[in-house]
Amino acid sequence: MSYLEVHVSLLEPDFFGITETWAKEDMHPDSELMISGYTMYRIDRKHRTKMRGGGCILYVKNCFNCVLRDDLTNQDGVDSVWCNLCTSHGSKLLIGLCYRSPSNSETENQALYNLIRVASTEQVIIMGDFNHPSIDWDNLCANTADSAFLDLIQDCFLTQHVNEPTHKLGNI
Repeated sequence: MSYLEVHVSLLEPDFFGITETWAKEDMHPDSELMISGYTMYRIDRKHRTKMRGGGCILYVKNCFNCVLRDDLTNQDGVDSVWCNLCTSHGSKLLIGLCYRSPSNSETENQALYNLIRVASTEQVIIMGDFNHPSIDWDNLCANTADSAFLDLIQDCFLTQHVNEPTHKLGNI
């Protein structure tokens, strides 16, 4: 059992995501990435194919009715995967997982930000690695390079829920 599978079996999350998978279909078949008890929604990097990196995998517990949102997932220049989770009350929760490379072009940033704007009109949870390390989430301020993302989050009435680093290098 892999470290990830052990971690998942202990925490039993309803859904979780992995960014920067570096996975490629021809090298990493779905069977190698599946986790028992979860449905896997995978998007490998389709742009910047000469560069390694990117890619996202969203895992949702099998007990949930979940539908891939192709209209949001297949956006040029954006590493993201989106699903509607249908609740027992008949409502839908949009779950998004995004990866933004620190070397993104302004065009790629705007494509991601437009996608977040569209998603924010629904009941949504957005997870991911956005690589905006200068954002001070306690005081809601950032340097010039990261301020557009912070403005977007505030304009869309989204809230940061992660309060501690999730990576050994220490970014939130």
